[in-house]
Amino acid sequence: MTPTRPSSTKRADRAPAYADWLNWMRSTSAPSKEINYFSSIPWAKQLLHYSNFRPIPTPSRTIDPGTTNNAFFAKTLAPSESIPSPIINWLLLVKERLQTPPEAPKGTIGRTSGSGDGIAARKAVDSDFILLLNLGSDLDGFGGVAHGGLLSAVFDELFSLVVEFHRQSVTEDRGPLFTMKLTTLFRDKVPTPGQVMVKAWLQAREGRKWLLQGQLCDEKENVLTEGEGIWMTAKSERI
Repeated sequence: MTPTRPSSTKRADRAPAYADWLNWMRSTSAPSKEINYFSSIPWAKQLLHYSNFRPIPTPSRTIDPGTTNNAFFAKTLAPSESIPSPIINWLLLVKERLQTPPEAPKGTIGRTSGSGDGIAARKAVDSDFILLLNLGSDLDGFGGVAHGGLLSAVFDELFSLVVEFHRQSVTEDRGPLFTMKLTTLFRDKVPTPGQVMVKAWLQAREGRKWLLQGQLCDEKENVLTEGEGIWMTAKSERI
């Protein structure tokens, strides 16, 4: 299965349930405010014009009323009176013809992940997802530099969206997904305030394990930070 363009302009006013997750992503419009913002930045506008990518909503930027689900990205890191300059703008793009890798032989993910040699460079157009971010100075560790823990959290969240999109496209499994391992390699500082792109893709899948990789880049696609993670679907008897 491949993503299709939204057939409605339904607004993203609450996050979807697991059972409706993929349909929600396909039928709900990305926030126009975010599209308008990144359309005003020449290099980001070029990405928005890629014919094989389209903007989609991000469930984790929407908090469910009466719950704390998604509170970290939807509330804590959203602009407010107390924190006016966190992740100010966030726009997710997905490849239209997303290709899920075939099932890998047992033991593949353990052998191919965590080598410490870094990830081979991949162009934005060759990734599965592209995340556009406008980072504010309230995310700083050192002055003018985004905190490394925040960047790790961005990879963690983006990878969870990538794996869920793939999983619901090729399997009937709707059990909970958990981060099993996350490795972040900091190659250069990420300056703030400023705009960056995060490219992410599914590298391999093996049984209940999913291997994700990604690169956070500047406007010229220079790699500033790399991320690699393994996700695990819970066993059915534990759900």
